Amino acid sequence: MSLELENEVLDLHSTLELRKVQFFNEYRIAAEVNTIAAVGLFCLLVWAAVQADDPASIYLAFFLIGASFAPAVLSLGTLWWRWNINTADVRKTTTEIERKLLG
Repeated sequence: MSLELENEVLDLHSTLELRKVQFFNEYRIAAEVNTIAAVGLFCLLVWAAVQADDPASIYLAFFLIGASFAPAVLSLGTLWWRWNINTADVRKTTTEIERKLLG
């Protein structure tokens, strides 16, 4: 492997390490938002339990189901999307290095 390719690989490794740190910070934010959502859902479920004698509407049931699933689905989708955007240049550079090595 030439010195130029070795430098490109080292630069790529450094870039990926920076992206991992950035991703960890974004993950931490998502975890904090999920914690807040979990506390809110807990309060909502306690309220629903206190109101157990009253008939529950179908709208409340669907809202509780949505409130249970939405935070996890949204944070997972957002983190996946952000990782793909943040590592697009890494994937492109990796492909270029592979092409140089093989071709």
